Amino acid sequence: MVETTTAKNSSSHGSKQASEQSIEQQMALQQQLIDFVMDAEDEGAIALESFSAQQLSRWAKPPFSGVNRTELAVVMFAAEGTIPCENDGVVTQCSVIDTFIQNTPSLNATQQDCLQQWKRSFNGLFVVDAVVDGRYTLTNWLTQKQYNVYANSEQPDETLNRMRVGEMMIARIMPVDISDVQFWTFSGPLTLLGKLGKPKLAVAIGNFRQWFPTHLYGDAPALKEAAWESVREQHTDFLELFGSEKAVMSGHELN
Repeated sequence: MVETTTAKNSSSHGSKQASEQSIEQQMALQQQLIDFVMDAEDEGAIALESFSAQQLSRWAKPPFSGVNRTELAVVMFAAEGTIPCENDGVVTQCSVIDTFIQNTPSLNATQQDCLQQWKRSFNGLFVVDAVVDGRYTLTNWLTQKQYNVYANSEQPDETLNRMRVGEMMIARIMPVDISDVQFWTFSGPLTLLGKLGKPKLAVAIGNFRQWFPTHLYGDAPALKEAAWESVREQHTDFLELFGSEKAVMSGHELN
């Protein structure tokens, strides 16, 4: 029994070391991508400025505080932004990641695959379900999907020490693959919201919708389509009941 337990502990320790090593390698690669974004000129610089301005405008009212908003905007642009490019004489839009790969011949196949995976990065409103040895089990509150997320060297210790079970947070996560086993790590700064009761949780959800409208169903496109289908059904029901898209009546009639 002792030998079995020791073997399990050794395997777990080895897995944890492999995870940490892979994460830090990917964080170094992410820094290369961000440096590429920050060094961009002409169309690249204009695209970054436009993207950042749009995000900062969304984060102004209500104010998205407690986080370096400029840093977050750059991280988001690096993973999901586009830059004008020319293909066969036709100007089109290319992803920042694809442009980085095309302009960095030193990248190996594994690094290129990691970069392509990062296109699945997203911002979410998460709750902490469990904390085990540097790994956080998080549930996306809006889609109820669960993720195993590891911290990396970019998160300050004081922030990580506050991440306890029940804590709500706004975080951006990106996928990490090791031997076909996928987990996630944080990408960019975190915003810890505390343990929220129903009234404050409702406010947090409303704020998230304002700040990250394209990420409401960032990890569940099927749910997004279902939501739109529900809206269409309600619209049809309204037309069938009232006969037009606008109905005028007294409060008594409405009751």
